[in-house]
Order: sequence, then C-alpha cells, then structure tokens
Amino acid sequence: MHRAAPRERGAATARLVCFSGAGFSDQLTAAAAASRDVLLVGAADLYADA
Repeated sequence: MHRAAPRERGAATARLVCFSGAGFSDQLTAAAAASRDVLLVGAADLYADA
C-alpha cells in the first residue's frame, strides 16, 4: 500500500478562516479572492445542504 507523504503543518501553511452570519464587505471578499491564505465562510456555506 502506497501512503501519501505527510503534509507539513505550521504557520507557513496556515490559513485565516473568517466566519460570518451577516456576510462580508466587498473589499474583504475581493481581498480573500486574491489570496490563498484567507477563506471566508458565510451562513450559506454552513447551511447549504440544510
């Protein structure tokens, strides 16, 4: 059985995750879209299958 190499963990691979029930400003949404280090999670993301 072949095992995948373990992923490195730590600050170098960390992401900032922001949660909001009220949504995000256009400026924050644009900044997050331009960065792989920021993830925005809104109510629609949390309850998409509800």
